[in-house]
Amino acid sequence: MGLQRYQIHEDSFHVPVPREEVWNHYLTADPNLAWNGKIINFALMLSKSDGKIMYRHDQYSGAKVGQVFYLNLSILGLLHIGVAHQIIGIDHDSYFFELSYVEGSESRGKQRISFHATSIKSTKIVHTTHYRSDSSFRDRYVYPYFHDKAIHEYHENMERSLIKGTSSSLGSA
Repeated sequence: MGLQRYQIHEDSFHVPVPREEVWNHYLTADPNLAWNGKIINFALMLSKSDGKIMYRHDQYSGAKVGQVFYLNLSILGLLHIGVAHQIIGIDHDSYFFELSYVEGSESRGKQRISFHATSIKSTKIVHTTHYRSDSSFRDRYVYPYFHDKAIHEYHENMERSLIKGTSSSLGSA
């Protein structure tokens, strides 16, 4: 995908947990918990590889290429927009996965979430988004604001569930 004509949004997050543990958590976390907040909520997931549908509160078997996540984006609690992302790549050696917007979405592009060890006990997560639509106003002013809020909510949920899981497993050891 030639990304020269796409807008770029990038943010990073730091987690005081080893990279391998963070990586495994992101690949196995329940979408109901990961995408659960004021801005964005999980609706359902379609798995192209095994032809299954995962509804809210169904057991999640882990991230696989071809899974399509349908999410509900709430704009100021007044407007609800359906958003869909498909996992298009998982690179276990380089510690990243990629998502694309599904065909027919308002936005086109992809997102890469990569994991970098900053020490033995700490991880930097970099969330890079390449996007564009048919509206330059939307791309410059509307999308970045709501996208930033949505990805912060997602990563905060992931960190909270990861730290909770880490502390509970440390407490039981």
